[in-house]
Amino acid sequence: MVSRILELRRLLRNRYLPPEELKELQEGKLRAVFGHAYESVPYYRTLFRSAGLTPQDVRTLEDLKRVPITSKEALRAAGVEGALAKGVDPSSCEVSLSSGSTGKPFAAYHDAREAQTRTLVGFRALHTAGVRPWDRLVHFLSWRRPPSLMNRLGLYRTYTFPQSLTVEEQIQHLQRIQPTVFRIAPSKLRAILHHLDYRLSEIFQPRILITSQEVFDDGLRKRVLADLDVELFNFYVCTQFAELASDCRAHEGLHVNADQLILECLDDNGQMAEPGKPGEVVVTSLYGYMMPFIRFRLGDICRPIEEQCSCGSTFPLISAPLGRQDDVLRLPSGKILSTINLGVIMKTVDGIDQYRYTQESLDHLVLQLVLWKHPGESTLARVRKQVLEYLSEPVSFDVQIVDRLPEDKGKFRRFISKVPPPDPTDPQG
Repeated sequence: MVSRILELRRLLRNRYLPPEELKELQEGKLRAVFGHAYESVPYYRTLFRSAGLTPQDVRTLEDLKRVPITSKEALRAAGVEGALAKGVDPSSCEVSLSSGSTGKPFAAYHDAREAQTRTLVGFRALHTAGVRPWDRLVHFLSWRRPPSLMNRLGLYRTYTFPQSLTVEEQIQHLQRIQPTVFRIAPSKLRAILHHLDYRLSEIFQPRILITSQEVFDDGLRKRVLADLDVELFNFYVCTQFAELASDCRAHEGLHVNADQLILECLDDNGQMAEPGKPGEVVVTSLYGYMMPFIRFRLGDICRPIEEQCSCGSTFPLISAPLGRQDDVLRLPSGKILSTINLGVIMKTVDGIDQYRYTQESLDHLVLQLVLWKHPGESTLARVRKQVLEYLSEPVSFDVQIVDRLPEDKGKFRRFISKVPPPDPTDPQG
């Protein structure tokens, strides 16, 4: 317990390190992790050698750009023996499994020390959001509890329930516990709200609502705030790194946990995206030694934010995830478009509870809408016009109003493509 408290104090202080000290901390950890991966992890040793790199070549943040990017598929192909450090017994590790929303669950391995760091970084995010010792926290996520002694002392009382509970059972727990802090994925929250006719206040009234895992769209945000006097926070989490970034009470962007990882937002040319421009997220863990992640492609799209937050933290800021890198439209001409602009169009429409674009074929796109009030036919006509102008190719576009939209493999997706990617071996592809 003493070691946890001391580490938490260090983590809290790190948020305010002068930029040069933060950079020095990052580079020191980077050198240690890179050297370890080169010497002890077969996959990385092969990767680095193929790029002509040795530990002496990667000493600074600038040097990191020379390292090839790694994907889930590459680590999965390497197998457990290739991806884990030599001498690590997989059965002795804690394993975190992804949801498998891309088709195959991905396993990340870490030991007790790394698990503790993940837990305390998550706890720091809660503390920064204003969670206090007397709060009652409820979540329906695969998330770690605060140290058990705190629960026994009645501090940061946390109630974790499996996502397999029915909506009725979730509501019963919420009504019984009356949480002051509620953490949930947007699609799970929407299901509860729909059951309650969007009047969560009739069951309980949290002062903090934390969403993560999925995009928290403006329509849902408006409906929550119309019913509750609640402060909203967004946490960016994933299996491999737990909390990557989180909102603070200034709400000026998500603070990257820069003392524990290096997060890059890369443009189409593999260079750092300009502030305000979308880029693909690539992450390097600075604390993971059992299964290192070095320039690991997550596939999410975020925007880097240039300004420093008014809260005083020197941790860099990014936007909440805007979508997935592989969420792309493939047009009849072979041109590829990002779906982010389709989401931007929907931000201008009032009355939408939920929406989803589905590309049925190269020349057929469907937009499904769940409405809480009809925006008017003229607004829908404007949406149609803007979408077709964005596509600028002969593609049929249908708008459908539906009662509900199902999740896809446990997560809600705002874009689904039924168009298979081109065959790289096909000269016509």
